[in-house]
Amino acid sequence: MKILILYTFNKSFLSRFYEELAVSLVSFGYDVTVFSLKGQDNAFLRDNVHYVIKSKGNLLKCYHEIYYNIKQTKPDVIISNFSYVNPALLFGKLFRVKQNIAWIHTLTEQINPSKKQKFIKRHFLKLANLVIVNSEYLKQDLVAHFKVPPTKLKAIPFWATLDAFKKESLGQTSQNSHFKIGCPGRLVPDKNQDLIISALSKLDSNKNVTLYLAGEGPNKQYLKKRINMHKLEKQIVLLGGLSSDEMIGFYNDMDVIVLPSSHEAFGLVFIEAISQGVPVLVSSAFGALTFIDPNYVGLSDIVFDPKDSTSLKSKLENIINGKGRPNQYYIDLYNNHFSKDNIVHQFKDLLIL
Repeated sequence: MKILILYTFNKSFLSRFYEELAVSLVSFGYDVTVFSLKGQDNAFLRDNVHYVIKSKGNLLKCYHEIYYNIKQTKPDVIISNFSYVNPALLFGKLFRVKQNIAWIHTLTEQINPSKKQKFIKRHFLKLANLVIVNSEYLKQDLVAHFKVPPTKLKAIPFWATLDAFKKESLGQTSQNSHFKIGCPGRLVPDKNQDLIISALSKLDSNKNVTLYLAGEGPNKQYLKKRINMHKLEKQIVLLGGLSSDEMIGFYNDMDVIVLPSSHEAFGLVFIEAISQGVPVLVSSAFGALTFIDPNYVGLSDIVFDPKDSTSLKSKLENIINGKGRPNQYYIDLYNNHFSKDNIVHQFKDLLIL
């Protein structure tokens, strides 16, 4: 069986996920090719996976490159995500590919598409044999907004790929002896960093607590104003954007990771952090939670309402005062729900259908 996977090949955790998936599929005996649009042409073989990189141009050129690659590869299965979905579905249908799979990662609330964009996406998704999503939230979203039949949808989680990166500790955080709270994510309203700033301002004693915001984005100046308003300039550090290597150091340098997003289709940062055994407080809006039994022991201790800073403050105080779950709890939580072997076999089963 020939499998063609289309995604942007780079140094991100998501790219590494697809690389590891490709290698796993090769181990099952499949012939796997990865196609990506980047700065310049390249082709190579890595871990028995064929990589075809073509230079990115205007929309017409991108569609032509994808058309030509599908024509040359003659795959039995196509897997595509993000901007690759529409052309992959279109040309996969044209060349009568047996199984054309779209992998959708983003909730409608996160991108706020126009009526025209919804119309276009709805009709392209009709061409898919299967649509993979990374949470039950996203399944409901695609049914409601894009009329995708539930029978065409399958929810499969990600696994963490941190082993592929080296740990690079951030000296500026390790020099600080205060209790360290980490909050990674783009500085945009949807990531809801304002909630943790409000929670920090309510702590009975925040003088021995330092919050590190890791990320860049258009909401930076607004957050700075909020920090100044609460007089938390000495308790909050804006680290800027971090590389994949630095993110591992960031997770391990923190005493707790707080993830307050208002909407999150899945939330790779959540499973990355718990895979390292780092204590986490996570918004109930995270799609990754839909793969966990809501009655799982201790889950209510780490999940909070993204609209309730008082609830977050209370859960933060428990961890600061040593009443939180042990590090092993988070490792077990990850292993019980996001095992790579289990997820790979779930995906393999879809290819057999």
